[in-house]
Amino acid sequence: MRFWNQLRERGVWRNLVLYIGIGWGLVESLDFFVSRYQLSDALVDILLLGLLGLLPLAMWLGWRLGAPDGQPGLRWRDGWFGLIYAGLLAGGLYAGFNEHDLGRATVKVASVDEEGARVVRERPRPDLIRSVALTPFAVEGAQSPRWLGLGVSEGLLVDLSQHRFLTLSFSWRSDFLKAYLKDGGVIPLSLLARQAKASGARYFITGSASGTPESASARIEIHQVEPLHRLHAFELRDRPLLQLIDEASIAIKPHLDLSAARAAGDDDLPVVELLSRNPEALAAFFEADLLLMLEDDYRLALAKVEQALELDPEFAMAALRVASLGHSMGRFDIAKAAYAKAMPHLHRLTPTLQCIVRANHAAFATQSERAQRIAKGCVDMFPNDALARTMYAGMLALAPDTLAEAIAQYEALYALGPANDSALLQLAKLKNLTGDEAGAIAALTTYREAHPEETATASQLAEMLSRRGAFSEAEEILQDALGRQDSVALTSSLVNLLLRQGRLADAERALAQLTPSGPTDTIAVAASRAQILTARGRESEAITSYDEALRLVPAGLLPQFELMRLSQHPSNLLRRDGLAAIDAELERLVPAKDELSRANRDIYRALVVIHGQDLSALATAEQVLETFIASSKREDMRFLLSLIRARQRHVEGQGSAAAALFDQAHQQMLRSPTRLGVGEGLLLRWWLETANSGASAAELEKPEALAERGFPGNASLLMARADAASLHGDSARARALLERGLPLLEGADPGYPALLVGERVRARLAESAP
Repeated sequence: MRFWNQLRERGVWRNLVLYIGIGWGLVESLDFFVSRYQLSDALVDILLLGLLGLLPLAMWLGWRLGAPDGQPGLRWRDGWFGLIYAGLLAGGLYAGFNEHDLGRATVKVASVDEEGARVVRERPRPDLIRSVALTPFAVEGAQSPRWLGLGVSEGLLVDLSQHRFLTLSFSWRSDFLKAYLKDGGVIPLSLLARQAKASGARYFITGSASGTPESASARIEIHQVEPLHRLHAFELRDRPLLQLIDEASIAIKPHLDLSAARAAGDDDLPVVELLSRNPEALAAFFEADLLLMLEDDYRLALAKVEQALELDPEFAMAALRVASLGHSMGRFDIAKAAYAKAMPHLHRLTPTLQCIVRANHAAFATQSERAQRIAKGCVDMFPNDALARTMYAGMLALAPDTLAEAIAQYEALYALGPANDSALLQLAKLKNLTGDEAGAIAALTTYREAHPEETATASQLAEMLSRRGAFSEAEEILQDALGRQDSVALTSSLVNLLLRQGRLADAERALAQLTPSGPTDTIAVAASRAQILTARGRESEAITSYDEALRLVPAGLLPQFELMRLSQHPSNLLRRDGLAAIDAELERLVPAKDELSRANRDIYRALVVIHGQDLSALATAEQVLETFIASSKREDMRFLLSLIRARQRHVEGQGSAAAALFDQAHQQMLRSPTRLGVGEGLLLRWWLETANSGASAAELEKPEALAERGFPGNASLLMARADAASLHGDSARARALLERGLPLLEGADPGYPALLVGERVRARLAESAP
């Protein structure tokens, strides 16, 4: 009892209450700052444990300091004891928390799940994420499979992609890299560093591999990009391939500026769980990737990866690759089936890929709202993943009312780094659809400055400039690109530009300089030649030229080129073969295996019948498209529905109703990312033709202005404009348009529609002349 009285007399109880109160206040204050500034919860634990650990010391010091007069108080030895005690406590706390991130490693984000319910998720803090590029490994040893180096580097990509704090990319798209890989040479380190820097990576991993899948060896190097510096190198020898990849990824992570806690990773499945235990399936999978990398041979790559999936039906990564190839080849039936095969085996994919498969599977099941919610959840959870953001942006781009959000997503994608500057191409496309032509041209110009060797950008830029009437500037861009690279695609764009201006002789000279190599070039040259012949009204020669080119195409590639032929010459083929023959050809080329195939075939049929005069076929196409758009939520295709309705009114002779619908279709077309082979020039021609069935001159002012600006030399448009002018009493203008257009049609087939229109106008003008 005396001891407890002394505790009270010395004020120890009072000091204890004060200590607990101050400590509680410190803990509550720190907890507020942890939440407010996204610090680690470990800081609160450290403070609480520190306060508890210091409690005995605080009570002992209170006992000493509260000693009555005449009794021993605080002495210098007590100070040393306190310091030693506090030091031991600090050492214990450091040992317990030295692997913790004292700044919060994740942030909370509000999102919605696939059912639309609001959820709060945690994702890594952006500043803690490390970007790493994997570059192709060299293959050493004559007995090593050609795909072994790719297998090691791509396997590491898959394995490391499980880590939430790593953003991975695979740098092999460069034509320079492909050339080195084809020749089997050693790729210079400076080139690998340049590729990694172009992808926005902070580190890159490269090396060499040798041996067999059963006993592989690899030398692996980890490099910092800027300044270029090798951080670490190590070797692994005589291990099964997937075991080698697992061990290598464990050895790599501590050298990527991750804390010890984060370097340990989150869920880290063995890579065999993400790929395949079947060695033959694994070999076929990597052989398919090698074919894509070196040859761009999608058909053979698809056959190989389908073989991998047959050997291991649970190989989810192979199913995803089949889906990707199906998308690239326009075979959406293949993509749909592949996503369905991947769904039961999502556990064998990384978290990001699981998200992407679920979103695409919902999209193919025509659950567009659910697909968008899943895609948005992917972006919320993986904001630095280019594939997830591209998928979400692509879904948003399909509907006119979400184009603005799609643009915002592509801008965010571009902001992730130079590896994603292809987002500029989509930005240009979408800005053009929203009427921001200047923004579209600026985006394309920026991309072209970074990639002057890419021909497609020059073609797109020239197309946009020519629509604004800037023909000289467009031609200069194409000629400059042709000076850098002699390309069939560029020459085809130049031919199209010259045809718009009515410079047929110049177009023929440009095409005569080309020597095609391979089926794609052969068809492109034939298509351009057919364009020139059609512009001269020599349709029969145009079709013959294209059909001759088809004979040079390998059997495996023939169907897609035959479909291209149907979409490029529908009006000519309708007049020559009739709708029944085209229906039989479509049934052969797009067999109706399932609902998706039938829809695909029906859309191709709609693209054909829209060029004809058959009201029954147009009505059927309208019904099919209306059902498809309603079921699939493909609002981007609504312009085609409006165009078919406009054509119905046009054929029926309802001029004003047709003109209003053509105007509506034109506006929808400009806002749609899907053109489906119906060009603006053709739409304008039909629009102008409504003059002969009752449209007023005022209703035709808009197509007149658009035709004069973007297609000033198109012979068919010139004849349609002359017809409209003569019908509305403007004989002088009609005569001037005839004088511009008729010389372009010298040598035309006797029944060529534009020539018949020109002769009709000339006769009308002769009758009305005084």
